[in-house]
Amino acid sequence: METIYIAVNDQDDETFEIHAETERHAKLVLIEKIGYDIIHNDSQTVFFLVDLDNQQGEHIKLNSECFETAINEVLSHSTWSLQTEYDLFNDTEANEGC
Repeated sequence: METIYIAVNDQDDETFEIHAETERHAKLVLIEKIGYDIIHNDSQTVFFLVDLDNQQGEHIKLNSECFETAINEVLSHSTWSLQTEYDLFNDTEANEGC
């Protein structure tokens, strides 16, 4: 079943929707939308971050040993985060009494 995720830029409150079946897929879409991709060597033990606007540039080696942690590493260094509509609804509802 598809879930609507909300990508939120914590720096300027910019948001956009991502429709995905899994959180992993939503994270990959977010990474691509902000202009990056994650690639790996043939043995899939070394991951690199690629700037899609500057593919001729040097790739940044990630410290992760598996694809899942590489995804989380990239997002942990960005100003973007993912929430579901359910999370946003609950945050709004919790703040109504303040």
